Amino acid sequence: MAGRSSPDRLTPLAGKLFFTTEDRTHGEELWKSDGTRAGTSLVRDISPGSAGSDPVGLRSGLGRLFFRARDPIHGRELWKSNGSRRGTVLVKDINPGSAGSVPFDLQRVGSRFLFGADDGTHGGGLWKSDATRSGTKPVRAELCCPHQLTNVSGRLFFLAGSYRCNGHGGCAGLWKSDGTNAGTRFVKGLEEPYDLINIRGTLLFAAFDRVHGTELWKAVP
Repeated sequence: MAGRSSPDRLTPLAGKLFFTTEDRTHGEELWKSDGTRAGTSLVRDISPGSAGSDPVGLRSGLGRLFFRARDPIHGRELWKSNGSRRGTVLVKDINPGSAGSVPFDLQRVGSRFLFGADDGTHGGGLWKSDATRSGTKPVRAELCCPHQLTNVSGRLFFLAGSYRCNGHGGCAGLWKSDGTNAGTRFVKGLEEPYDLINIRGTLLFAAFDRVHGTELWKAVP
């Protein structure tokens, strides 16, 4: 990595540091290091050539590294890596073709990751993955743009709307999920909720209502 490589998204896994960095040959790709020069290397050139695959959203869990990356065939999709070239693979082509599903906000809940993704049919819904192709599936595909995914004692809280609400603001707000369709429920409609944080098993966040203005709120699993 001659010159300034600007390592970013540093994430530990199994005694090694994974990160993204850019060089003139590969573009921005996934690298790993054990803290030595000899032990610092490219994991895989996911998108061959100088454009790079631009890996983002690195999360460690289930003995692997999960992230979003881009290649010319699949677009931006969910990938996983065990640290080897052969073990760095696409999890599932959620939105078949080069458009990609653009998975985002990966959050581990128990033995799976939950995240937002656009399958090309429903828009950006809530998905889950156990690191297998067959185990990567929608939880509630009709939800609109789930974001700020936050694990609170094994329950996922997040912000989203619903396409069934036909755009009415009262339908947008706070949701929670246990990773199943039946267990994904609307909690409360609030205007402009933000900054979801888990504090000792309680969800704290800020939100606006027309009586109190913007104040601190809480929710429990």
